[in-house]
Amino acid sequence: LMPRYAIETTVDLGGMDPNNTRGDYTVFNTAGRDRDGRLDVLSIQRGRFSDEQIIELFFLIQQTYPMNQRFKMQKDHLTVGLQSGLRREMAKRQKWRVIEPRTISTTESKRYRIKRSLQGWFKMGLIRFCDAIGSWERPTATSDALIHEILRFPKGANDDILDTLADHFMDRDGEMSLDSVPGDKPETEPRLFKLPEFDPFKVYHEPDMSDYYAAVTGV
Repeated sequence: LMPRYAIETTVDLGGMDPNNTRGDYTVFNTAGRDRDGRLDVLSIQRGRFSDEQIIELFFLIQQTYPMNQRFKMQKDHLTVGLQSGLRREMAKRQKWRVIEPRTISTTESKRYRIKRSLQGWFKMGLIRFCDAIGSWERPTATSDALIHEILRFPKGANDDILDTLADHFMDRDGEMSLDSVPGDKPETEPRLFKLPEFDPFKVYHEPDMSDYYAAVTGV
């Protein structure tokens, strides 16, 4: 069912100094929206990464999810250094990524925006998380951080994962997106895939997708 997802990745960049243990976390949140309007979170990459590691994550996530449509991130996070580094790597690898800068509303606080975007969806049970991210029964560092942010919001020390979740429901102008509407019929339970272990110093190559697209399109 992966081809039926509308997949995108939202990015919240924290400090780009991995040695700063008190800085904000960087989060890459990859999720797919099905025809029933639900949001299935496929992977969450959270950590304090260097510039080089962040750039590598753009390529690794696109390799893992070839149908990822875009990377959405706040316009003020797209620094000159990151832009030039991304363009250089794209030109070297001849692999181009769609980066969609997003404007943040200045008329409301970040925490109010998160609450406004997510509260109703959580109450209706329309946000689901891949088992590979972790759960109460099988906790991981990522699931512990996610649960901690949810239970302590809005008074918790961190809300980076929730911020990227909220971004899935915002358009590029900082307004609520109209994409999250039910389609003709609900999907059955989706197959969710685990992101391979991330090694920022490994050279990743794009897989040959010819057989994959042949199976999907019948061509």
